[in-house]
Formats: sequence, structure tokens, C-alpha cells
Amino acid sequence: MNEKSKIQTLKFLLLLAILTLTTLILSLKFGLLISIQTTFLMWSFFILCTPLSQGQIALGVPFKFLTKKKFLYPEIYLWLFVFALNIFTYFVTPWVYFNTLITHLLFQVVSCPWPGWLIIITCAIGTFYRFFIGYQKVQASILHKLIRITLIFLGIFVLIYFMHKDLILLLNIRA
Repeated sequence: MNEKSKIQTLKFLLLLAILTLTTLILSLKFGLLISIQTTFLMWSFFILCTPLSQGQIALGVPFKFLTKKKFLYPEIYLWLFVFALNIFTYFVTPWVYFNTLITHLLFQVVSCPWPGWLIIITCAIGTFYRFFIGYQKVQASILHKLIRITLIFLGIFVLIYFMHKDLILLLNIRA
């Protein structure tokens, strides 16, 4: 196992530990099934609303471990799963969005076309930039790395800019 595979495996194990711990903590308050759904919704917030989606870690590492093959374009499958989860939750159990602060912010993003969908589009551009340009070009070219980093910062800025009022309201901060 090379150094990159070890780091990706450690990141996957950390992600799995965080998801498991979050589910266990939430299950004390909401029950197991609702806590699993809430945990995946919290995770989907980070997938949809930050341009840092690492599908290779979440899906690629277990796929490579099970099949010994590289998983091509895992971000697409990850985003499809997240969209399906949010569509299901939005139409079947929308009250689950109000269990935590992060899922409540996700509800604001999902339910409001402006500016919520702009956040998703900006983060999608940052996430899929490597996919559209090509992984090898991004790794080899400093220009593509700078563009990707700029897109990441742009996505985070758009998220903070449009969500700061909702965050202030949710935290009940008086200015």
C-alpha cells in the first residue's frame, strides 16, 4: 500500500468514525432511524454546500478495498445519492431538516432557489472542475490548481455570504 492509499484510508476511517459517532449521539435524542437520516443530511450539507467533495474518499476507498479496482468519477455517484436523499427527505419527512443547526441550514439552501441553489451551483463547479478538466491536468498544471483553489474559496465565500443571516437567526444572536 503506497503513501497516498494509506492517507486516503485514514481519511475514510475518520469519516466513518465521525458519521458513526454523530449517529450514536443523535440516536439518544431522536432514535436510530431518524438519527441515521439526520447524519446523512448533515453529511450532504458538506457535499452540496462546500466545493470540497471528496468522493474518492467516501466511495473510492471502500470500492478499491473490495474490488481492487479504481472507482472512476465517484463524485457523480455521491452527488446523485445526496440529491436523492434530499429529494426524499424534502417531500416525505421534511421535519427531519429541523433536528440540527446544519440540517436547518441545508433546508434553507434546498428550499430557496435564490440564493440557495446558487450556493449548490457554485460548489458544484468547484467540485466537478477536476472532472471536467481532467484529473491529470489538474495535478500537473499549477494554473489548474490555482483555478481549483479559487473555485473552492469562491464556493465557501458564497455559502458564508448568503447564509450568514440565517445562521444569525438560528443562533439567536442579537446585534
